[in-house]
Amino acid sequence: MRNEDKYITDERLKYNKIGSIKCPALAGQLVYFNNRGFKHILRKRGITRSKKQIHIRLGLIGPATHIVSCASTVDKYRETRSKDDVARFWQISCNHKGKVGTRVIIRQVKNGNLHFFSVMKGKTKPQ
Repeated sequence: MRNEDKYITDERLKYNKIGSIKCPALAGQLVYFNNRGFKHILRKRGITRSKKQIHIRLGLIGPATHIVSCASTVDKYRETRSKDDVARFWQISCNHKGKVGTRVIIRQVKNGNLHFFSVMKGKTKPQ
């Protein structure tokens, strides 16, 4: 097994142990860290992300779990609809001195469970 593959496998094992976390920003609902979220760390719309992006996002899983458990408000919300489906997305983060730290995206498809969907580095908030 290549070092890269071993790293991803090791991170997947850690990720799988997370299970679910209560999110105060979403009225204490459970957010599940399932295979959908992990796959999105590795791929976007079926296209494999760059090794750099994969490493960055895998390194942000720890902060993401903290944000899910501690965030008190939702930064952004949006819905997407198709013929038979609706998907809801919430963005949560922790802000510090006008900068958004790590941003976490939580998704719900139809009326299913909320699940971790993505994590990314923060950006400066517009004034």
